[in-house]
Amino acid sequence: MICSVRATKVDSFWTGEAVNEGDRGQVSKSERLRKELVKVRKGAGMREPGRLSACPTLIQLAATIRRRRPEDDTDPLVDAMDVLMEAAQELTSDSRRIFTTMFAIGEGRQLPRLEDRRATLAKALGVDTKTIRRREDRVLATVAYSIVEREQTIRLREAHSRLERRQPLEATLAVDWLDRFRHYYRIWTDLSGLRNDFAAFVTRHAEHPDDDAVEVYGPSSLHYFTRFVAHLEQFVSQEGGLWLFSSPDTEVVISDAVYEIAWHPPADDLEQSWLRTELHAVPEEEKHPFIERLRSQRKGQAFIARWNDWLRACASDPGCVPSDPAKRCDVHRVIALCDHYLEVVEREWNMIGDWYHLPPEQVAGKSLPAEALFKQYDYRLPGLDRYGQSGSEGGRDAN
Repeated sequence: MICSVRATKVDSFWTGEAVNEGDRGQVSKSERLRKELVKVRKGAGMREPGRLSACPTLIQLAATIRRRRPEDDTDPLVDAMDVLMEAAQELTSDSRRIFTTMFAIGEGRQLPRLEDRRATLAKALGVDTKTIRRREDRVLATVAYSIVEREQTIRLREAHSRLERRQPLEATLAVDWLDRFRHYYRIWTDLSGLRNDFAAFVTRHAEHPDDDAVEVYGPSSLHYFTRFVAHLEQFVSQEGGLWLFSSPDTEVVISDAVYEIAWHPPADDLEQSWLRTELHAVPEEEKHPFIERLRSQRKGQAFIARWNDWLRACASDPGCVPSDPAKRCDVHRVIALCDHYLEVVEREWNMIGDWYHLPPEQVAGKSLPAEALFKQYDYRLPGLDRYGQSGSEGGRDAN
C-alpha cells in the first residue's frame, strides 16, 4: 500500500502539482496543540499533576522529537514537559514571563487563579490584563508552531536517512523530500543560468576587450537573477526558508551561499522586490518580455545600465584573482557561490534520488556507494557517448 501511494504522490510531484499543506498535517497539528495548551493553562496550570495528559498531540510530537520506540520504558508526560519547556526557552524574555505565568510555573507553594496571575503580571509589565490575554494567545501559537516544526524537521531527517539506505518509508515523508527538492532545483536552474552568463561574459570580455559583451549577457543574467530571487521568496513563503539536507553543516553553508548570491549584485531588498513584481507581470515570466518591460520604463533603463556597469567594473578589475577567494571581484564571487550551490544540491539529490526509481519489491536494501550508483544509473544525457570519440570520427559523423 505504501508503494502504491508513493507512486501516485511521486507522479504528482513530477507533473508539478502542489502538495496540500493540510495533507502534511503541519497546520492542523499546530492548531490542535494550541487548543490543547489553552485548556492546560486554566486553573493551576502545570501545578496540577498529570495536566499534560490532556495534550495527546504534544505527547505524540514529543515521542518523535525524543525518538522514542514502543518498547522504551519512559514517561511520555516527562518527555512532553521537557519539549514544551525547551520551546519556551526560544521565546523573548517578556514572552517567557507570560508563558510561565499562564502555566503557573515557579509559583512556589501558592496556587493563585489564572486571572490573579494575569493581573500580577500586567501590573509588573505596565499593561492591562486584556493585553496579557492577547499576548498569551500569540505565545501559545508560537510555541505550538515551534514544536511542530521541530518534529517535522526530525521526521524529515529520519526519512532522508531511510531514503539514503533505500529502506521502506512512509509515502508522505518521501513526498515531503521531493517537494523540497522541487524548490531546490528551481533555484538550481536559475543559478546555473546566472553562473553561465557571468562566466561567458568574463571569458568573452577577456578574449575580446573591444566587444561589449555586456549588451548580450547583462540583460540575460539580470533575468536569471530575478528568477532566482523570485523562487527564493517562494521557498521562504511556502517552506519557511528552512534548508534541510543530510547534515546541519550542509544546511548552513547553502543558506550562507544563497544569502551572499543575493547580496553581491547591485540590488537592495526594495529593488529585488520591484524586480520580482516586474517579472510576475509578464507572460510566463519569460526573458524577452521581462527585459522589454524594464527597457520601457525610465527606472528599468537606469537599473539595467547600473547592472551592466557593475559587470563591466568587476570583469575589468585588475586586482581580481579568480583562483583566490580573498581577491575575487563580486562577479567571480557569485560564480563561485553558484558553483558551490549547484554541486551540493546535485550531490544531495544523488544520495537519495534513486530510491524513487526502485520497483516496489526493492524499496529496501543495503546502501550503495556513490560509484555503484553512477554505474547503475546513467546520469549523462542519452546519445552523448558518440560525441566522446576522436575528432576524426566526429568529422565523419558531420559529413
